[in-house]
Amino acid sequence: MTHRPTVFVGSSSEGKQIAKEVQQALKDVADVTIWSQGIFQLNHSYLEDLISASETADFAIFVLTPDDVTESRDQQLSSPRDNVVFEFGLFLGCLGRDRCFTFHDKSQDIKIPSDLFGISSATFSPHSDGNLEAAVGSGCRGIEKCILKKGRRPRQLNTYVHSYRLPAIHGSWKGTATQEDGPDGHPLVAEVTATFDARSTQIVGNGTFRFTRPEGEELEARYKFNGGFLFDQFLRIEYDSEEQFRIQFGSIVLELGTDAKSLHGRFQGYGLLTKRIIHGTLKLTKA
Repeated sequence: MTHRPTVFVGSSSEGKQIAKEVQQALKDVADVTIWSQGIFQLNHSYLEDLISASETADFAIFVLTPDDVTESRDQQLSSPRDNVVFEFGLFLGCLGRDRCFTFHDKSQDIKIPSDLFGISSATFSPHSDGNLEAAVGSGCRGIEKCILKKGRRPRQLNTYVHSYRLPAIHGSWKGTATQEDGPDGHPLVAEVTATFDARSTQIVGNGTFRFTRPEGEELEARYKFNGGFLFDQFLRIEYDSEEQFRIQFGSIVLELGTDAKSLHGRFQGYGLLTKRIIHGTLKLTKA
């Protein structure tokens, strides 16, 4: 699977319509998320969630609109909201100047802080017929070229990130695990129930696997989980037996579905029944 670059789009409430058009213009080359689309979580500070978003994004675009009036050298000038400028600086420090852009209507005279002079800026010209989609789409061409050229930024795979999709993982799941080579050489299917606590960067939890041995004996194995997001759709989970004298352990890599209600992937580890390395598939749905 090809991993598309991720783009964060920030704006004021007044600039949200332009932000939506930016999202539409770039949808074919990147996964674009506007600040109002699931970035901010309950029981989290805005700053904490913004920092998390800056750590997971590949690019950031901030729409500057003349929402406030600033007095500078005895002149009153239209200016963007302070919080939008602050957020741009936050992302700039994390992503670098070649992955952050400001975006504004060049027919409007907006006072931009002098510290931002020289930073990549994209503009658009309003169409006489009022077609905002066409105007913004034209203005986004330079950004699109940059996204295609630079692609995703390097990640450290051993570092779990505080993904904005964490709330989707939190809670109960159920499904099946299929060990591809069971004790009798045939697939062994287990019913799985799992609970994940995903309120911090790391994901912890526990699960129960119920299965029937080839000779008919029903067994139950309980595991504890520890892991987290590598990207905004992939999870790496380490599992270990909760029972002291039943040594079973391994790793699971899961992909979160686009509907955020399904997890599917593969596991590999040491199996107690076969006393060897086992592997197979795991499919879960939100309970």
